Amino acid sequence: MNETENIVLDYLKTQNIEYEKFDIDPNFSDTQNFCTKYKFSLDQSANTIILESKRPKGLYAVAVVRASKKLDVNKKLKNIMGVKKLSFANAAKSEEITGMQVGGITPFGLSHKFKIYFDEGLKISKKIVFGGGSRNFKILIEPKYLTNIPNSQFLDITES
Repeated sequence: MNETENIVLDYLKTQNIEYEKFDIDPNFSDTQNFCTKYKFSLDQSANTIILESKRPKGLYAVAVVRASKKLDVNKKLKNIMGVKKLSFANAAKSEEITGMQVGGITPFGLSHKFKIYFDEGLKISKKIVFGGGSRNFKILIEPKYLTNIPNSQFLDITES
């Protein structure tokens, strides 16, 4: 295991989050491919998205939504964050600021750096699959444990 993976697993333990870890083929870590290969629905899988403010520059946040939903960046999140222009951080920037590989980015272990916005829709799933900090494994947890994460909140952040 690499350092980032250890940070993620240690974080889950310190926040008293019960989880199941399962190894995956890194070639199938992107959400759609993962769900198809490992027989999960998009509703059971979460996408962790890094957001970057363009006006003002340099403000970052994390948004987490069910993979079946589309994040509302231009209205809801822009207003929530109080910025004039907001976009998705590109893959290189996301990896640079999180230390995690795209396909494995997770909100776990990032709370000291970023505000984390969980979509309310995550609450309806029995268990949700998250990245593990790399493309090598995924983490399955019950949504009730997301309330254990400091600097996070549940909001309506997806398109209607």
